[in-house]
Amino acid sequence: MHASYTNDGHFTIDPSKNQDRRWVPGRWVGDRFEYDPNAETGMLLKFQWVEGSGYWDNAISIFEQMFEQSLERKLQKWIDERFGR
Repeated sequence: MHASYTNDGHFTIDPSKNQDRRWVPGRWVGDRFEYDPNAETGMLLKFQWVEGSGYWDNAISIFEQMFEQSLERKLQKWIDERFGR
């Protein structure tokens, strides 16, 4: 599920809950937030859309290009070996 949120985007709050904000317990370590359900500190999330990165779509595109090139090379090698080029 995390991968689809990161790739496709997501709301910071589940729209079906009719909330405009929610509290997430945890702490900031540098520029990263660490979730800790027992923390007394945390951050307040407002309802908003977080754009996806498209990383999975990009990875699939790269894989398809690599596979196509590899398949073409292997097919050409097979043709050369079978038909004596």
